[in-house]
Amino acid sequence: MATIETTATTWEIDAAGYHVDRTAISNSSKEVYRDSPKRYHAMYIAGTLERDEPTPQMILGSAVHLAILERDLYESGAVVVSPKFEGTGSVAARKAWKAENGGNLIITAEQAEKVRGMREAVLSDPNASLLLGRYGRMEHAIRWQDEATGLSLKSRRDKETTDWLADIKATPMVDPESFAKHAFNMGWHRQASFYVEGERCYRGAVLPFVFIAVSPEPPHDVGCHELDEEFMRMGREENEATLLDIRCAINSGRWDAPYQRQVNKLGAPRWAFNKDYK
Repeated sequence: MATIETTATTWEIDAAGYHVDRTAISNSSKEVYRDSPKRYHAMYIAGTLERDEPTPQMILGSAVHLAILERDLYESGAVVVSPKFEGTGSVAARKAWKAENGGNLIITAEQAEKVRGMREAVLSDPNASLLLGRYGRMEHAIRWQDEATGLSLKSRRDKETTDWLADIKATPMVDPESFAKHAFNMGWHRQASFYVEGERCYRGAVLPFVFIAVSPEPPHDVGCHELDEEFMRMGREENEATLLDIRCAINSGRWDAPYQRQVNKLGAPRWAFNKDYK
């Protein structure tokens, strides 16, 4: 395996500190720029816009990650199950309880049951359990500098070994065909390429990146998938273009998207020409 000079460094930081940090670009902040340069500027440059509240799906995903990758934290109170509040005084009781537990990840009883089932399914799957075995590091953060743009980048990998990287996805799209479509729609090919590039700068080698997909619904099917070379190349090229755009925006001070610089002439979407639709 060819080796390359390493330029990335280990970053000793917890999850909370990692997510509030604005000194380096993560895969998720890069994706915000792709959606809206102005939103990226407000969130990560000017600091005038807070991150969106997590959706129930995002909360479930975070809980699953903790239960599988950082079980000690999960079981020590970092995740708490919200009780049911009913009857007279329930509104005030719920408000007081949330204020007391605001520093923890709050999940519902239904989500807690799903987390238990998903954890058991992943750890009992022969491929997933091998990928997540004791060998290697969990939730390891690194920082590096993009060679083309000079931008500071960061990543926090679910599982890192000297032989592969692994990432857990809570998704009902577990079979190969469905996962491939979902991965493209979600931009996970860009995430995989971003993490692989960070590892190349950190370890000096290009490692396989494997997604561990687990369904939130019983029986919690599990599938382990590695994107092919063409899929990864697509993600890498899209990342390179986005990072270059961010560098240009920083240099120029322009945070508008190309479509916002002109009046756009629009054609009807392709599905509008479908006779069945008419």
